[in-house]
Amino acid sequence: MHKFLKDEYVQQFHDLEIKRTHGLEQRFFSNITISNFRVFEVEAGASGILGLSRDKTVDKGVSVLGDFNDRYSFNENNTYRTQKNHAEVIIIKGIEQISNSIRSVQEI
Repeated sequence: MHKFLKDEYVQQFHDLEIKRTHGLEQRFFSNITISNFRVFEVEAGASGILGLSRDKTVDKGVSVLGDFNDRYSFNENNTYRTQKNHAEVIIIKGIEQISNSIRSVQEI
């Protein structure tokens, strides 16, 4: 987390979610969301309310979610329409953006 937040109080955070959006090549939007997650061993209490104690955490990690699209072109050019042959470029560039984000998280 220190890579993303240069704050001396970063250890006090319980959850963190970072979303960034940037334009690429004046054609695409790359939306990346990085967040932490936890999986709990869940037991219903007497009241039926589920407690999610940190002691019951069975797994935890970081999630990287990407949304890569050509909406930038659509927004800036009123005659632009996505064509079938654009799909491969969008998928390849989207995977590249996710891969770069995963590498940046691994470096933390």
